[in-house]
This record gives sequence, structure tokens and C-alpha cells, in this order.
Amino acid sequence: VWAAGEAQADSRALSRALAEAFRQAGGKLVTGMPVTAVDAKAVVTSLGRHEADAVLVAAGAWGGRLGLAVTPVKGQMIALAPPPGAAIPEPVIWGNGAYLLPRSDRLLIGATVEEAGFDLSLTDAARDDLRACAEGLIPDLKNWTLVEHWAGFRPRSPDGLPLLGKTAGGVFVAGGQYRNGILFAPAIADHLRDLVLGRAEMIPAFDPQRFA
Repeated sequence: VWAAGEAQADSRALSRALAEAFRQAGGKLVTGMPVTAVDAKAVVTSLGRHEADAVLVAAGAWGGRLGLAVTPVKGQMIALAPPPGAAIPEPVIWGNGAYLLPRSDRLLIGATVEEAGFDLSLTDAARDDLRACAEGLIPDLKNWTLVEHWAGFRPRSPDGLPLLGKTAGGVFVAGGQYRNGILFAPAIADHLRDLVLGRAEMIPAFDPQRFA
């Protein structure tokens, strides 16, 4: 139940930090620009063709729309806020088929695993089941307030392993991390950098072409 050595990162805060670090390193981050096609030397968007020395696709669950062997797996989560005077547990807690992640002002509880395509609708059944699992671990959570309920998509490959490397068309891919995207991110970034720069070989088990 108590995973004393477990570590966790706030994915929302991490995303903002990575974007800012990217800008400070000289990168240009463009948002809200739909990508319609990619090849080894360019990305085609609604505003035209953008040339590049190398193209890397890291599209998460949407990689399948660019021809990758990735499908979305939906996950719902909830967040509970404590009543006055109640402390938020410090460690990550696992059990009852759920996990509890502490944040500064709330406790996150996740997560469902659903084959639902790109459906982000929220269900009362998932909400209630997550809460029941959490209350089975910490009964006092019945007095906490539900403050958020949301859903997201995990990118899963047919064999559950990542897709890391170059496609037959010469496009680099980082995808299929399923439920471990944040956990694998630093190692994947190092590996893909070395692949793009020609300093590493593809790992056969993660070859994006293995499903061709």
C-alpha cells in the first residue's frame, strides 16, 4: 500500500516547464497548427510546408492518424480536496486497483483503462469506482470534496512496447509509451537525440517498422 521509494512528477507543471526550457534553448514552439502530412525532410501544416534536416513525430495517441501502429487507450481520473485541517498523504499510495498521487492542494486518484477510441466523455461509474477504491485505502476520503474529473489518452502499440526510431519513410518516431510516457521521457529523449545525430543504433524490440 505504501510505496516509500516511489517518485512522481506533476505532468501539467512538467509540460509547462519543458515548453519554457525549449524556448530558452532557442526553440520555436508553434501551437494550434494542424499537421496534415510529414516526410523525412518536412512537415506539412495548414500554413504550408516546413523544411527540416530531420522530422520527429511524437504525437502520442494521435500517432495512428499519421500511419503509426498506435491506438488510444482512455483513462479517467479524479481529484479530491481535503477538508480544513486534513493533511494530504505525502507518498504515492497503491492498492485496490488504484493509485493516489499527492499534489500541493489535492489528491489525484487514477486511473481507468478503457478501449473507447477518442471519446473523452466522463462517466459517473468511473468516478464512483475510483472514489470507492481510494476510500478503501483511506476511509476518511469520504469527507473530501471532488474538485476535478477528467480523461486523457494513452498511446499503445500492438505489443505494448514503445516505437523508437526511424520509419521506412525516414521519419523519426517516439511513440507507443502507453502508461509510461512521463517515466520514460528522459531516456527516450536521450536515445532519439543520438539516433537523429547518428550516434546510436535502433533497439530492435522498439523498431517502428516491426509492424510493417
